[in-house]
Amino acid sequence: MAGLPGVVCTAGGDGVRRIFIGVRAYPKAFIDFDHVERVEQFSQGNPHHREIPTAEYRYPYRRWVLHLRGGRLALTSVQNLGIGKRTCSTLREIEAALAEIQASGRLAAWRRKRKERGRRFEDAWTARYMRAKQAERESGYHRDHVKVLARTGKVEAIKRGGQWWVDREDLQRYQANTRPGPRPKGKPNTSECDTTTQRAAQGAAGL
Repeated sequence: MAGLPGVVCTAGGDGVRRIFIGVRAYPKAFIDFDHVERVEQFSQGNPHHREIPTAEYRYPYRRWVLHLRGGRLALTSVQNLGIGKRTCSTLREIEAALAEIQASGRLAAWRRKRKERGRRFEDAWTARYMRAKQAERESGYHRDHVKVLARTGKVEAIKRGGQWWVDREDLQRYQANTRPGPRPKGKPNTSECDTTTQRAAQGAAGL
């Protein structure tokens, strides 16, 4: 973005925030906002500003010194700093705008971390638990029977959001140690039919 004379403009793209600090600024016209730690008024007599080349002192406009990460300094060539939606011309205004932007950045970072923690929790949850409908598909038990197992404590389960979530491994252990559960009406138990067919075939062979 082009900066108007005497005004510092912010430019953003792909999550990168930059501050335009002037065409004649030191060391460059744009500075990453996230690198700015504090701002103070430039003074030739300030020993902390000696990192800035002496040739930069001769520029006549009132300027600000930006303290960046790593102890580096930047010198603006404009008087008004555009920080966020504010145009600041005094040190108090600049400090207030910086604090507001930095707080919003911390809030955004906290929200991102919370979202990531929530995603990891959901991944871990669905890796261990499954809804009754999914348990019906994986185990062959009718979902109503799965809910009965959950309510009676025969398998480990948790009620979340009004739905039963069944522990996968516990349901598998229960299934391995018990006979098949009841099937939905109209759907015969195929394992029982197969057993009956085998017995009938063995009886016919013995005749």
